[in-house]
Amino acid sequence: MLALLRRPSSMLTVTNIFAMGLGVFSAAIQARILGPEGRGELATAIVPGTVLSMLLCLGLPDYFARRAARDGNGGKAAKLALVLSTAIGCVAIWPYILLVQFLARPETDAWWLLALYASSTPLFIFGYCLVAICMGLSKWSYVAITKILPQALTICGLLIMSFFSANALTVGTLLILSSLVGLLLPLLGKAIRPKGQLDFGNVREAVSFGLRGWTTGALGLLNQRVDLLLLTAMAAKTDLGYYAVATTVASVLNAIPTAVGIPARNKVATGDNEGIARTVALVQLLTFGGAVVLSLNLGWVVPLVLGPAFNSAVPLMVMLAGAQIPLSGVIVLTFCLVGAGRPGAPFIGEAIALITTAGAVLLLFPVYGIFAAAAANFFGNCLSLIALLVLARKHLARVPLWHFFILTPARAKLLFADR
Repeated sequence: MLALLRRPSSMLTVTNIFAMGLGVFSAAIQARILGPEGRGELATAIVPGTVLSMLLCLGLPDYFARRAARDGNGGKAAKLALVLSTAIGCVAIWPYILLVQFLARPETDAWWLLALYASSTPLFIFGYCLVAICMGLSKWSYVAITKILPQALTICGLLIMSFFSANALTVGTLLILSSLVGLLLPLLGKAIRPKGQLDFGNVREAVSFGLRGWTTGALGLLNQRVDLLLLTAMAAKTDLGYYAVATTVASVLNAIPTAVGIPARNKVATGDNEGIARTVALVQLLTFGGAVVLSLNLGWVVPLVLGPAFNSAVPLMVMLAGAQIPLSGVIVLTFCLVGAGRPGAPFIGEAIALITTAGAVLLLFPVYGIFAAAAANFFGNCLSLIALLVLARKHLARVPLWHFFILTPARAKLLFADR
């Protein structure tokens, strides 16, 4: 049992579940402090701010994770990441600040939070790259701390705020600052501090690799967030608050595929494609089980933890929990394709899924409201999974399709034998 827990996928699964649990606890405190309307105001800034920070990475974290896994040199990778993130941040900050004027009404809480995101862009990009380097170097203890520490700091800050008059601005500022602390934590590790001479050939290589996968990664990210992004513009603040909390609760299930996908990417980067299909099957099975357990307990957990004001979000949570099942396969397969050096391969599938999801939300929202967004999220994830399965059978593992969905006892035994 102890040997199993020492495996990266097992350790990261436990870490992710614990971090997600802290995230749900944090979300519960936020919900009680702000209420549905205030939580919606917070989501108006946090959702687009988070998405924009990830998009502005231009695919560089994938490059640095793969590079670190292949050559094991974290210092030079961190030096290159620092230069590139600074350059991107200096160029992007001005159009970002202009964009803020369109995303939120001037000088509202959401407006100030988006302005803070804009000014912190270089730090976010650099931090995402640092964490990716840790993953590539298999420094799982740092990866674990970067996931847990921000949530712990946020909870401590929120508990203090609960005794005072807090609003979306103060809560959002706390979320942004605690996220930055976690992302920049790897700088404490000597192997990941920026050092060495900058090779401009590596600059070209990093930008080329990042941009090749950036469009696909951007579409994948938008696929996961497009429903919430559209609702920030279409839904009332109260409904947006319900949906934001439901998304947070359902995303607890992502702890499983993320924990398994990161070590799988490192293995594929070294040429080891063995077991990809059974890994995807196991992840979807575990996510299905988690979704069932979560859904059966929401009826008493939500009023107890979030408060009776959020009872209306329970059906949304159930629908979004189901949407995590195909998404779990998408996450693992995306990691594996990046590890195989094909970050841009899923572009067409992601584009189709994004158009379908966004179209369904725009078409059905006027009739079915926020429930239409949850249904669109599920179908979009299914389309993404279908596209990635086609690519996986072409580039990673030429096995029967059912191998990605059904885990026989014999195939399950092979998983525990993998190292």
